Amino acid sequence: MIGKLLRPFILIIPVSCTLALGVDHPLTKESQTLQSPSNGKSFFGFSSDWRSDNPKSVYDTDDNERIDARDLIDMVESARESTKGLGIGTATIPSGTYFMGNSGSQRDQEYSFSSEFPRHAVTIRNRFEIGLYEITNRRYADALNQALEEGELRDSGGGVYAGGDVYLNGRRLIVVSDPYCDIKFLGGAFIIQDRDKIDLSDHPVCFVTWYGAIAFCNWLSEVHGLPVCYDLLTWTLINPSGGGFRLPSEAEWEYACRGPESNPNRYAPYFFGDDIDLDLNSCDRSDLLAEYMVTCTNSRGWTEEVGLHRPNPYGLYDINGNVWEWCQDAWHDSYQGAPADDSPWEVPVSNFRVVRGGSWTYRPQQCRSASRDYNAPNKGDFFIGFRVVRVPQ
Repeated sequence: MIGKLLRPFILIIPVSCTLALGVDHPLTKESQTLQSPSNGKSFFGFSSDWRSDNPKSVYDTDDNERIDARDLIDMVESARESTKGLGIGTATIPSGTYFMGNSGSQRDQEYSFSSEFPRHAVTIRNRFEIGLYEITNRRYADALNQALEEGELRDSGGGVYAGGDVYLNGRRLIVVSDPYCDIKFLGGAFIIQDRDKIDLSDHPVCFVTWYGAIAFCNWLSEVHGLPVCYDLLTWTLINPSGGGFRLPSEAEWEYACRGPESNPNRYAPYFFGDDIDLDLNSCDRSDLLAEYMVTCTNSRGWTEEVGLHRPNPYGLYDINGNVWEWCQDAWHDSYQGAPADDSPWEVPVSNFRVVRGGSWTYRPQQCRSASRDYNAPNKGDFFIGFRVVRVPQ
């Protein structure tokens, strides 16, 4: 990340030789879904007919097992046939008013950064829906494989995609070339590799760029027969309230993160309160924090499967920790002049986009509800992902 925040030492589990294909298996966390029409079209131009209601289990191989070309092709085709697409569970967040930024309480101010000030009142004009979970590897790999079949993906030189980082309309979507990216291109398809024999299908996608996040939003909108929010030729937000999926504005993100007005910990360092005995600028273990989020205090050397920790009062999982989440807003180094409503703050033009929430490799200080940071929109990292929102009609 290009931002200001300090990183702790990182332990990354080595990637094993096994591979896992990004296919679905029944998960209770996916029970809240939107129904897509059979004639839905994606932002890549493919039909939603590829969705299946018959998920299959993940394929993998032993470390010492050799796979010939035919077996690999069969595995890839099986993965394509069995992917069932995007059931996105959402929570409805009511309209209202809250105070955005650092609360000024002793602990929040002690561990604050200057970008969290001045605190200011913000009005959320419209109720909105937000994903219960961060978008997972399985969901993103599904989208890439369908785009690949339609010939819409490009390489860095603008040619038809055959490997390397993934591009669309001149913008990089995901950095699959990085050895730590969970999604790989192998045997003519995007697959999800395992890590030390751990299936990563339901871990949050990372190494996705800001462009890759908003491209996914358009794809999801069209699969579900909703108006798109973005013009992917200019990469601009053109229809924020038309019912389609998009990234949250920074104001929407923090409003959802803090929980409702009835939450007694709404303006505490975290939506669940605080561990007052913990140095938030350390990676010391905290049982309280471990109940709700993944930070350097309890990570096992990588992201964790979404939904394993307790949610906030709106039912949002991993809203703090696990991976930073892209927002729509351009970066500003303070809230001076920020909008007083839920609009994304995109002027003046900035070379960076906002990320919120902290991640598995950061200290609790950076995972507070008020903490904010930034990254270049064409850059993906192993600690940045996203979740989606929409304004229902």
